[in-house]
Amino acid sequence: MKQSLKIGYSFVDLALGGAQIFFTQLITGIASRGHHIFFYNFANEKDQTYNNPDLLEKLCNAGIQVKRQSQLLQCDVIHLDGYHSIRKKIPILFNLNRCVETFNSKYSIRRSAPIYAKYRVAVSKAVQKYLPLQSKVIYMGFPLIQETSKGMCYYDVAILGRIHPIKNHLLFLEVCEILFQRFGSLRVLMIGGFAPDDNYRQMIESQVSRLVKMGIEIVITGDLSPDSVSEYIVQAKVLLITSKDEGFGRMAVEATACKTPVIANPVGGLVEIIENEKNGLFVERDNPVSFANKTELLLRNEDIRLEMGEIGYQIVQTKFSFENMLTIYEDLYREVSKK
Repeated sequence: MKQSLKIGYSFVDLALGGAQIFFTQLITGIASRGHHIFFYNFANEKDQTYNNPDLLEKLCNAGIQVKRQSQLLQCDVIHLDGYHSIRKKIPILFNLNRCVETFNSKYSIRRSAPIYAKYRVAVSKAVQKYLPLQSKVIYMGFPLIQETSKGMCYYDVAILGRIHPIKNHLLFLEVCEILFQRFGSLRVLMIGGFAPDDNYRQMIESQVSRLVKMGIEIVITGDLSPDSVSEYIVQAKVLLITSKDEGFGRMAVEATACKTPVIANPVGGLVEIIENEKNGLFVERDNPVSFANKTELLLRNEDIRLEMGEIGYQIVQTKFSFENMLTIYEDLYREVSKK
């Protein structure tokens, strides 16, 4: 039996986002394998803008212990979330040879520069190319929901992610308007809550109000617990990803895990997740007509849509296996602990 390790995780915050959801799932998964897990969080836990209660509860339910940053030095391995500035690294500066640092975006690389942990992980090749030092690519794994057939879907199209300019919901709504003009009706699902940007929120709410008056049915879920997201994705025929950039593109994996094909901008890590004409379709970048044409193709051809959904599910099982991801990280932690 392999020896258990003491692993410390350090977060800049636990706001609700793809990176934080990934780390929460990674930590609880590693803990389930018998390791002793500790974490430190820079953000004030009472501030829900930077600490999502669902994520904190998941960690607490898994028995993860909170530590002071200095106490992480007692661990065999320290894992940083990729957003630590130099100032936040100062207490562990002379222990970076025992640190793993996972980068989820170009922004996280810039935020961490110019001093990085010895063991560097990128969540995609798209992110890796921006790291100035050697690194390892480990794709995010996704825990599959119980396999079921893709039944009747109430919503025609959906978008997943916080309502933020980088996700380009304005483009998504423009595509919805074109589709409504072609079909005469449309049911739209926007999964996620608003980011703290009042100007962008007003623009989105204004557009939604206008489209609803036209006759488009639009539902905005607000923030959801990570465990409930799949319950909504499975209700959509197609997921659109209009993002201007994606370090990885977790929403594409979440959708294909629900047998929902994806139509997306060919940006960032999405080109490593979506296999064009297999589990989804790529469009001409930021082109609303191209988005509408590809979406119309799938909405009018159920057989093609269902086949893409089945292929996508198989791709998640192999390329984005959650258990495989845990094993890769576990092996990396053991390698680090022996140095």
